[in-house]
Amino acid sequence: MIQRERDQGPVIKTDYRFSESVGEVLIRRAGTNEAQSVTANSYLALNDEVETKRNSACRIVTSTRTTLDLRPNSTLILTRSDGPDDDGDTHLNLSLNRGLLDVSTDEARGGEKIFFRKGDIQARIFRNTKAAIDNSGLNLKLRVLHGRIEVTRDRKEVNLSKNQMLVVKSGEALQQPVDVPAGPKLTKPANLARFETNQKGFFPLTLEWDSAEDANLYDLEISKD
Repeated sequence: MIQRERDQGPVIKTDYRFSESVGEVLIRRAGTNEAQSVTANSYLALNDEVETKRNSACRIVTSTRTTLDLRPNSTLILTRSDGPDDDGDTHLNLSLNRGLLDVSTDEARGGEKIFFRKGDIQARIFRNTKAAIDNSGLNLKLRVLHGRIEVTRDRKEVNLSKNQMLVVKSGEALQQPVDVPAGPKLTKPANLARFETNQKGFFPLTLEWDSAEDANLYDLEISKD
C-alpha cells in the first residue's frame, strides 16, 4: 500500500495501513522509544509497535486484505518471516503484548499466512476465519467465530473451529477447546420501541442486557435503518 506520513511529506511504501482509528492511538517506530500519534496519513511498518489507550482503538488492513482490530489498552507488533522451503508463502506474525485483538481473514488473498505467536505458543489463523485473541489477563484466550485456528505448543496440536474457544494457561499443556458460551440477551429497550427526539434530533437511550458467562468485553452494533 502507499501512504503519506505528512500531507507534503515523502511517499512511504508499506503493506499495512490504518483504515480507522478512534481516540489516541500511538506508534513507536522500530528501534526507537518515541511515540507518534496516528493520523489519517500515518503508515505502519514491520516491527513498529501500535498502542491503544483506554478509550481508543484502531483497524489495520494488510495488502493481502487481512483485517486487524486492536481494542483499547492493547499493544501490537507485526513481524514477517519466511515459511519452510516446502511452504512458499511468507508468514505475518502477530505479537499481542497485552490486550485484545480481532482478526478477520474473510477477504484475505494468497501469498501470506497469518500466525499469532506468544512464547512457545503458535496459532495459525486460516483463511475465511474470524477470531478473537485475548491477552489481557493471566491466561491467553483464543476464540473462533467462524473458520479455523490451529494451535501448537510443545509438539501438541489443537484445532479450533466455529464457536469454539481455548484457554491457554501458563506452563500447562494445551487442553481441548470448548464451545463458546451463549451470548447476552438485550433486555432494554423492548424490540421495536419508539423514542421522541429533542430539538437537536437526539434522544436518551439506555441499553441493558443479561451478562454472558466469562465475558469481559461486549461489542455493540447499532443499525441506522
